[in-house]
Amino acid sequence: VVKAPSRKEAIQKMLTALEGTIIVGIKTNIPLHLNILSNSDFIKGNYDIQFVEKFLKKKTTEKEKT
Repeated sequence: VVKAPSRKEAIQKMLTALEGTIIVGIKTNIPLHLNILSNSDFIKGNYDIQFVEKFLKKKTTEKEKT
């Protein structure tokens, strides 16, 4: 959890915190959170209750194309 004067600053703070997190021995969902926090729709505030579901579906579709 981070606190900042603006949404933009809070997102940047969270990205910095996650990028600096080192966890050894287990897989984490940090890469997922980094991707979400870097998503243009999320940054603009264009999201709803189904955002993560749509985001994951889009990522899966993109992965299948490669």
